[in-house]
Amino acid sequence: VPEGSLAVHSGGRMVAFALILPDYGRAMAADRRGRLLPLNWLRLLRARGRSRWCRMMLAGVLPPFRRAGVLPLLLSEALRSAAAFGVRDLEASWILEDNELTKGTVRLMDGELTKVYRMYAKPL
Repeated sequence: VPEGSLAVHSGGRMVAFALILPDYGRAMAADRRGRLLPLNWLRLLRARGRSRWCRMMLAGVLPPFRRAGVLPLLLSEALRSAAAFGVRDLEASWILEDNELTKGTVRLMDGELTKVYRMYAKPL
């Protein structure tokens, strides 16, 4: 979905990006079996243009630009452009517990943090 990819350039190089796609999981929620065949693939095609939700799958900002307001710029542009497709809500998934800059940006934009993801490590 070309409309779902955003990039910020500075000095001729890309310093930030985001990949935002329609939330197909919500379209598939009616069928708990999770199968595409025989007819559930039609549900996905219909949901592509009608989903009110989208999902930010990936986002990245180079370290020197992280405190320069680039992430809020990406998110606000994503919401603005998504509105043209009928999207009202954006879910930014997989924000780690220690990512305070991103969590702060979500709060600043009146977003709601609903889940916490932690990574654990244990030497084997």
